[in-house]
Amino acid sequence: MPPILSMLLLDLLFCFVGGVFLGGIYFGGLWWSVNRVTSVEKKKSFLFFSWIVRSVILFGGLYLAARYDWRYLLAAFAGVIVVRSVMVRRMKKQMGKIMNTNKLKEASEC
Repeated sequence: MPPILSMLLLDLLFCFVGGVFLGGIYFGGLWWSVNRVTSVEKKKSFLFFSWIVRSVILFGGLYLAARYDWRYLLAAFAGVIVVRSVMVRRMKKQMGKIMNTNKLKEASEC
């Protein structure tokens, strides 16, 4: 493999990992905000500023990746999408467990 190609692949991998990190911050922050919103007095302001902070971090990181080449942007974006897919799958499993537990409680009360 030519050194230029191996360097490109290494850079793409680095951008993908950076995208995973950015996605973790964005979607982890979203999960934290949703769990925390019940204990906050000004819910709308809290959710709005949480969204602003998460978006600035995400788009700032994607901008840094895009400054160099569109392929780096795609690699970073792919990392974000992978984290989103993992988080959605994990949340569906958790919600399924919660729903099953609630159904069991309702059935035992009858």
